[in-house]
Amino acid sequence: MHSVFRYFDVRFYLKFALLYIAMYCINMFVISVTSPTGVYSTIVDDYFDYPSLIGNCVLLGSKSLAYLIGFNTHIQFSEQMLLSASGRNAVQMFWPCYGLMLFSFWLAYINAQATPYRKKIKWSLIGISTIYLFNCIRVSTLLMAMEGNWTIGSTLKTNNHDLFNYISYAGILTLILLYHRQQRKSHELYDGDKALT
Repeated sequence: MHSVFRYFDVRFYLKFALLYIAMYCINMFVISVTSPTGVYSTIVDDYFDYPSLIGNCVLLGSKSLAYLIGFNTHIQFSEQMLLSASGRNAVQMFWPCYGLMLFSFWLAYINAQATPYRKKIKWSLIGISTIYLFNCIRVSTLLMAMEGNWTIGSTLKTNNHDLFNYISYAGILTLILLYHRQQRKSHELYDGDKALT
């Protein structure tokens, strides 16, 4: 049994699970008390409603990406909607679309690592930026698909939300591999320096 724990870092998995659960609970609490249904808190809604801020940032990023490829849109912030210039089609953001659970997974994974805080901050920002970019690409592509009558969902046999999750988790897996590759290189450099002294 002891030999199993040599390959299974219990401390990392416990820390990861606790961080993820804590972030999940915070996300759910903020979402529930800023919704008009159920228990409502004006203080949290006015000062701590980061999920809506993330949603608005995704809309702004999506609008910018669409503009870069010549597709005009406008945003209706009160409804958290990205609308086509024609006004015929719109993508409305709700909290499951913000990527909060993906952000939480990545932040819990990186912060559970036994690395210096500088590296944790660096890799946290890399992951958040990657997930944010994937989400902006998804929203702008979805609006263009609706406007152009593309059949992405039926062709790929999935919906846009699941497709976003597949792509994001593939991106997170890639980032995890890159993170560990860099960690291995820095350990090899450190071990090499120790051998020279």
